[in-house]
Amino acid sequence: MPELSHIDPRSAALLVMDYQVDILTKFMTAAQSADAIACVPDLIAMARDAVMMVLHVVVAFRPAIPRSAPVTPYSAR
Repeated sequence: MPELSHIDPRSAALLVMDYQVDILTKFMTAAQSADAIACVPDLIAMARDAVMMVLHVVVAFRPAIPRSAPVTPYSAR
């Protein structure tokens, strides 16, 4: 687990995004995805123990808005 002692909790925040299988599998294997997701509760607990701001973000798009521009690596299939 990462050490947070070098991070100033007064000027930092932990951003926790929703995990989408389609995005994770573009960058890592299923086993790596499971390992990454398994770390999240401990990271949140560590940040809260350090009185660091924790932000939870859910990504959603309106039906008329594309997910991303067609030229980004995230939208390439």
